[in-house]
Amino acid sequence: NHRGHLMFLRPEEKDLLTADIIKMFSAVGPKEMLRDRIRELKSAGFNHCTIGIRYGHPEMVEEWADVIASV
Repeated sequence: NHRGHLMFLRPEEKDLLTADIIKMFSAVGPKEMLRDRIRELKSAGFNHCTIGIRYGHPEMVEEWADVIASV
């Protein structure tokens, strides 16, 4: 791992990632969009997911619980 791992891109990585790639491989967006994405994954046969909660931000647990509660 390097300083900023999973937090920001290193200069040599910036040309490799586009907004579309980030959207495809991450869960970033408004709650309803996240709910739709989780439903899509569920329809595709996924039955587990993992959510990373950033250290020092326990409020993220409640935010994700609100997203998942209606899926």
